[in-house]
Amino acid sequence: MRPNIGVKDQFIRMSLGLTLAALGALVAMNINTLSGLFLLSVGTFSAYEATVRWCVVYELLGKNTCKTSEQ
Repeated sequence: MRPNIGVKDQFIRMSLGLTLAALGALVAMNINTLSGLFLLSVGTFSAYEATVRWCVVYELLGKNTCKTSEQ
């Protein structure tokens, strides 16, 4: 798997992923378990994509935000 997520995209995904995961954990504990687990899983997956710098949707669409020097 070659990286297809650039540094800016990685930062946005990581920030959003961690925020969603934290929000999901709070919602799961206090309000609604199913909604919280959904937010938690989406946030965790987004943070995982940012960590490995590879996105399956980008791969299917042929999109690449990673510069040649970053690969």
